[in-house]
Amino acid sequence: SFHPWKYGKSSNLTYLFFEELSKALAPYSTIFSRDIIRYARTVSSIENSTMKFLGSILGCLVPQTVEEQYEDLKKKIVVFIDDVDRLGANEIEELFRLVRNTSNLPSMYFVMAYDKKYVVDTLKNMFPSHSLSYTEKILQEEFFLPVIKNNVLKVVLREKLSVFLNSEEMEQVDKLLNRELFNSIDVFSYIGTLRDIKRLANAL
Repeated sequence: SFHPWKYGKSSNLTYLFFEELSKALAPYSTIFSRDIIRYARTVSSIENSTMKFLGSILGCLVPQTVEEQYEDLKKKIVVFIDDVDRLGANEIEELFRLVRNTSNLPSMYFVMAYDKKYVVDTLKNMFPSHSLSYTEKILQEEFFLPVIKNNVLKVVLREKLSVFLNSEEMEQVDKLLNRELFNSIDVFSYIGTLRDIKRLANAL
């Protein structure tokens, strides 16, 4: 798990990500874990102008070039990032920059889940003329998930509620879901996603 929002705004997100990744991989491969953090330090130095200058002076002391380190990192890693649409504009831009800086590593893949309209609209303040193309340049493939139909939501809702309610109560729930109570109110005007159902179940 990686939680970038707990770090300060001035933090180097790319380095912090690799640091956490290195710790997570250490139990499986100490060599790969070491290579990851060494590469992160090099990349972080290059991104910082002062460190770039120092690095050019002390370059003869570096045992491997960035390209050589890059080639060493050939283990397959898949990173899942959810709830991108909960972030603010600066956080979204920083997250996309992290993905851009790291996704070109051999066998490093990112799967990101978000509300595209929210992300594009949020980035408009930072990139007024190309907020849409900004995301498209970084993400290679895009898949749109279909809206969940009411009959599927109904099945899930019944399943969640049956844990807390007895048979008589479930009969009332079925009448409610079938629009036989409260002047035929449509429950799914208020419950439109799986998240809504989970929140209701958690409340119970």
